[in-house]
Amino acid sequence: MSAGQDTDGTNAAAGNDPLSIGARLAAARKACELDQRVVANELHLDLGTIEALENDDKAALPAAIFVKGYLRNYARLVGLPEEEI
Repeated sequence: MSAGQDTDGTNAAAGNDPLSIGARLAAARKACELDQRVVANELHLDLGTIEALENDDKAALPAAIFVKGYLRNYARLVGLPEEEI
C-alpha cells in the first residue's frame, strides 16, 4: 500500500475520490433543502429505502431493476443528470 491509499487500495487524498452515487444524492437533496422523509413521500418509497440508497447499502435494497428506477427518479427530483447516476 502506498502513501495516500486506504486499506482497500483507493486514493484517500482529498479531492481525488469522487463521491459515491448515494453521497451525490444526499448532497443534492441537502442542497435542495429536502428532508429524507419528503424524498420518500415524493418517490412513494419508504424511508429505509432512501437511507439505503444514500448509504449505498446494496444489501438493504431490492433487485437492481427496481433500484435503477429509484435512482433515476431520485436524481430527477434533486436536479442531478439521470445519465450520470
